[in-house]
Amino acid sequence: MLKYNAFYTDLDIRENPRVVWYPLYFMVRRLLFGLTIVLLNQSVIWQVAGKTALVVTAVLLYGWIKPFNDPLMNKMELFNEVVIMFVVYHMICFTPFIQDYWV
Repeated sequence: MLKYNAFYTDLDIRENPRVVWYPLYFMVRRLLFGLTIVLLNQSVIWQVAGKTALVVTAVLLYGWIKPFNDPLMNKMELFNEVVIMFVVYHMICFTPFIQDYWV
């Protein structure tokens, strides 16, 4: 059990049973992100849409379950998702997804 302790640090399953969704989505999200990049490598629009959907789902899920005992950790997790969304917005601006204005 100590092998997987990092997944459950600061999570209290007895107090909040919905916390189980946090590590599950953590792993599924990484799998879906990898599949999105590998399988949709010819179309940037679907990569951006997939990443955006994963971030929005994470924000909704983390806001619903509040996985950590410490409120600051919950806010930090949501802040991390906001930063990832800013990176996705930059992907939209600096990839061929947007046509060049001057051409």
